Amino acid sequence: MRPAHTAYQFDDDMAYFVHWYSVFKPADDDIDSKRATYEAWCHSYTPPIDEDIDVIDTATANGVALRLYKPQRPAPEQGWPWVVYLHGGMWTYGSLDSHEYITAPLCKDLNAIVIAVDYSLAPEAAYPAAQQDCIAAIEHVLAQAAAWQLNANAGMLMGDDAGAVLALEIARSHKRPEIQAVVAINPNLVLESSAEEHPILSQASIRYFWQHYAGTVDLHVPEASALQEHVPTVFFVPEYDAAKTAVARYAANLQQAGNTVAVIEGIGMVHGCLKAMRISPAVKSVYQQLIAACKPYLS
Repeated sequence: MRPAHTAYQFDDDMAYFVHWYSVFKPADDDIDSKRATYEAWCHSYTPPIDEDIDVIDTATANGVALRLYKPQRPAPEQGWPWVVYLHGGMWTYGSLDSHEYITAPLCKDLNAIVIAVDYSLAPEAAYPAAQQDCIAAIEHVLAQAAAWQLNANAGMLMGDDAGAVLALEIARSHKRPEIQAVVAINPNLVLESSAEEHPILSQASIRYFWQHYAGTVDLHVPEASALQEHVPTVFFVPEYDAAKTAVARYAANLQQAGNTVAVIEGIGMVHGCLKAMRISPAVKSVYQQLIAACKPYLS
């Protein structure tokens, strides 16, 4: 029997997901132990990769590891659309392996080449190392467009958790006309004086990890004046996510600045819930909504 969770309006599948998150606890406070636990949690939701997807490991000139997921079919006449994916893990955890539960399916479901980025992690690499690695990855992808049979002008920048914040920041500070949209999946945005507490992640945790990575760098949601000429943005945010209010404000500020914005809400869901799309019909449904929102920007 699946466990109940009385504090929130979860269905059985989401209660099960939250319960199993609580089971994956590190043996001690060592960073390697915590990372291994995070990897194990993600891996528990990762199915085998479809046989019709090629997986290619490569790297940028300065050593940022990349992993390509490529359909085993001839490229479209205009070349493959592409998605650069920035994984989650609170700037401290995560890898090319941890997010294969979504990067490989995106290749098939978007009929695109997906490029996952193994950016530098804190505390070994502080701000802005991760952002610089991701920018280098984007530049490398564009430089390889012909070799990889990409449609250079049909690209998307996507991330979840910390990777979603990186994607939003890069879209704001490093504009590239080839990037047609940004997709931010439960981004770890922070509002001043917010004390929202939800399963999986709290505002206090977001602040802790951000400060662990970025120190005194401003981590609050920018006002509309800072968001001029942002590319179209698609958000996915669960109902029970500590950053939900911050995401709503960020989306409203983007719209106020004249940008195209779509927000997909996961009713009754928690941070990181897309991992559960193979066990939860409700999560699968919002994932399909996300795919539908992305496709127009990759044609």
